[in-house]
Amino acid sequence: MGEKAFHYVRENGMLYTFCYIPSYCWIICTVLSMCFRAQRANSAQTVEFLPKTVTQLYASFISNILANHCQAGSIDKNFLISIGRMAEYGVNSRILSFTRELLAVYSVDTSSHLATSFVMESGQPPHVSYSFLHLTIQEFMAALGHYLDYYPEGLQKALEEAKLTEDGRGEIFLRFISGLSDSSTRSLLKPYVGDLSAPAAKHVISFLQNLIPTPQTQYDDCREVLNVFARLAESQYKELVSSSIGSNRQFQFSEFYLAPLDCTVLAFILESCRETELLNLGICFIQTEGLERLTAVLHTVTDVRLTKNNLRDEDMAHIYSILTRPDCRIQRLSLRNNGLREGSCALLAWAIHENTSLRDLDLSNNKLAGEDFYQLLMVLSDPACRIERLALQEAKLTPEYTESFLSLTNNPNLMSLNISTNFFGNAGYPHIQKLILEHPSLREIREKPKRSGFRHTNSMVCVFAPISAPCAIPGAMTVSALVGNERLFRANKKKPVEVTEQQTRSDCYLG
Repeated sequence: MGEKAFHYVRENGMLYTFCYIPSYCWIICTVLSMCFRAQRANSAQTVEFLPKTVTQLYASFISNILANHCQAGSIDKNFLISIGRMAEYGVNSRILSFTRELLAVYSVDTSSHLATSFVMESGQPPHVSYSFLHLTIQEFMAALGHYLDYYPEGLQKALEEAKLTEDGRGEIFLRFISGLSDSSTRSLLKPYVGDLSAPAAKHVISFLQNLIPTPQTQYDDCREVLNVFARLAESQYKELVSSSIGSNRQFQFSEFYLAPLDCTVLAFILESCRETELLNLGICFIQTEGLERLTAVLHTVTDVRLTKNNLRDEDMAHIYSILTRPDCRIQRLSLRNNGLREGSCALLAWAIHENTSLRDLDLSNNKLAGEDFYQLLMVLSDPACRIERLALQEAKLTPEYTESFLSLTNNPNLMSLNISTNFFGNAGYPHIQKLILEHPSLREIREKPKRSGFRHTNSMVCVFAPISAPCAIPGAMTVSALVGNERLFRANKKKPVEVTEQQTRSDCYLG
C-alpha cells in the first residue's frame, strides 16, 4: 500500500510538492490510507475518488474526521459553522491560538468530541488556549463555513478582504474556497453535512472570472497571476479557463522564478487552453522538476522558450517525450544556455527525426562538442529534416566540426544558421565559406569567431540574405562580411562584386 500511495503522490504535482512538509505529509498519508483501504474493501471503487487537488485532499481529511471521530449519530452542522467563523476570524487577524473567551464568542463548545478532532488544548489553567491541528485546517474550515451558511454579502466581503491582504495570509483561504466551488469536491462532504451551497459556488466562480488577467494586464504582477491560476486549478473549472484565458494565447514569465508548484498550476492552465502560441519560461529556473511537471502539456504550445533553466542531459528524455507526441504543435524550441552537453545530442537527434512540427531550434550556449554531436548533425542534414532555423552559437565547436557542416547542404529546408562565437579559427574558415556558396536554400548565416589571444587573419562575421531592390541580382544571395577586419564585400554564389562601404551599410546587416 505504501508503494502504491507514493506512486500516486509522485504522479500528482500538487500533492507531491507538499510531501516535503511533515504536517502535510501526515494529512496526505491519512487520506490515502483511507482511500486505498476503501478500494481494497470495494474493488468497484476506482482511482477517481483519490484527491487530485489540495482542496480535495483536505475535504477528504475533514470527511474522515467526521466519519471516524464523531461519536454522535449525526453531525452538528451549527458547530461546523461556528468553528468556521472563528477560523476565518483567526486567519484575518493572524490568530493561531484562541482563548476560552474567544471560543465562547463564537459558541464553540470544546467539551464535545467533535471539537477535539479539530482543535488542540495547550497550557495549564487558567492559561489554557486552543489551536487548530494545523493552520491549513483552520484555513479550510474558514472556507467551508461559507458553503455551510451562505450569505452573499458576507462571502463577498470575505473574498475581497482575502484578496487585498498584502502579506498573502488570505491566499490559501482563497484557494480552498475556490476549490470548494467544484461539485465533485463538495460531494466528498455531502454524506456528513448534506448539500453544500451551490449559490455560494456560483458566487465564487463569478469572483474568479473577474480576477482573470487580460492580455494587457497579465504581466503586471507575475506572482498575482500565478495565484489566480492556482485558484483556478483548485476549482478544476477547465471551461472557465478555456473561455477566459485561452484567448490570451501567450504566457510570458521570463526572469521570474517558478517553483515546482507553479509549474503544476501552469500545466493545468495550458491543458485547459489546449492551443497556446507562446510560453516564455526563459530564466525561470524551473530545472528538472519543473520541466517534469510541464512535460504532459508543452506539446500544445507553438513557441516554447526554456532558455537558461539549468536543465541537464538527463532532462532530454522529457524533451524527447514532448517532441515525439503525434499531436505535438511546437514549431519553435529554445534550449539556449542550459549547460547541455554532448550526452543530450543523441536523444535530441531521435526527437528531431520523429517530430513533424519543429521548424526553429536554438541550442546556443550549450557545450555540445563530442562524438554524439555528429549524430545530431546527421539528422539535421537529412533531406527530410524540417528545421528551417538553427542556432548553434557558442556551442564549444572546434575546426574539426566545420567539414561536417557541409552535410547541411542536404537539408533543403534550412534557411538560417547561426554558428557564431565558436572556435573554428583559420582552419575552419574554408569549410564555412564553401557552405555559404553551396547551400541551395540558406538565406542567412552568422559566423563570428570566438575571441582569443591571437588574431584570426581569415576570420569572418557574416549574415547573408536575398539582395533587396534596387540592387538585386536575380537568384543571388548577399554576404556582408568582415574579413581580417579590413575589407567589406558582397558576393553572389558565382562571383564577388565589390561595393562601397555606404552601399554595404544600407543593404546589409553585419552580425
